[in-house]
Parts: sequence; C-alpha cells; structure tokens
Amino acid sequence: HRKGNTYHGLEESITKIEQLWNDNGGFVGILGFSQGSRLAHIISILHTVTNGDAFQGLRSVVHVSGYNGPIPPNFKAYLQDHWSQYNNNFHFDESIIISLPSLHVMGSTDKLVPIDESKELSGIYNKPSIHIHPGGHHVPV
Repeated sequence: HRKGNTYHGLEESITKIEQLWNDNGGFVGILGFSQGSRLAHIISILHTVTNGDAFQGLRSVVHVSGYNGPIPPNFKAYLQDHWSQYNNNFHFDESIIISLPSLHVMGSTDKLVPIDESKELSGIYNKPSIHIHPGGHHVPV
C-alpha cells in the first residue's frame, strides 16, 4: 500500500514477481491496470536501468489506465541496494526514457486516471502506442 510516495511492500513485491518470472520462464510482457500499471512501470524501469539483467526476456509492457508520478524513494533505495553491486556502471537517472515497446490504453471518460496523466506516462517510453477507448476506468473488452 502507498503512504505519501512510499510504496510499502514494494521491495517484497518486486522480489516475488521476479522470482516467479525467473522460476516459470517464458514471459515476454507485462500488463498492469491502474496501480498495477504503476508496478509494471517500475518493473520496466528496473529492466531498463539493469540493461535487461532484471526481468530477462521482457520485450513489451501494456499500461491500462496508467499514470506517472515521482519515483518512490524506497524504489531508489532498492535499486542501489540490490543492483549497484552487480553492475559497476549502474546509474539511475529519473529522466530515463524506456525503450521497451509499450501500449498505453486509456478511457476518454476515466475519472480516476484522466487521459493527460496516462499520456504523461506514455511520454517516458520511446515510440509508445496509444489506444483511447470511449469508456472509463476499466480494461476494454
């Protein structure tokens, strides 16, 4: 859960998801809806700043009702604690552009995550694909 900009349990969530990713293999993409999109974005950042060492094989990300926000301070600490030891050239820059192919799905009547917030997130990705559906805060089917 989130308190301010700190996501309590974030480190454990990333560790568990990466363990599942590595143990079960064959994953090539990740999809996140709303807060799950925030986690998918954090995983995309982690994959990018580790030059693909984290979440190996990740080739795309889908954000539905995704939004941007400040990088959680506990994520920055996690990066330093867990990844700088593996890569002497490790560097994290908050102005990062993520090169993973991405699809950003947003609802034109979404009251919880307005289109502008979803478009702000898409701006962090290189050549994002954007789909706007006529609904609100849901995954269109």
